[in-house]
Amino acid sequence: MRNRHRQAITQFEFAVDLDPQNLDYRAELAWCRYHADPNRSEQRALSELADVLRVDPHHGPALFFSG
Repeated sequence: MRNRHRQAITQFEFAVDLDPQNLDYRAELAWCRYHADPNRSEQRALSELADVLRVDPHHGPALFFSG
């Protein structure tokens, strides 16, 4: 399963590069980073989700993933 998250990271990184204003892509990227390697990526994922929540404090996926 982690391999699929790593593949998803590649796809979401590409999507974020194309549309950095899309908060859904940014939140999903953070979620996939966490699931690919929870021990090493926890702080980075939470930081990325915090960035999304700074832009939109009511962003549903970022709130859910942060929980």
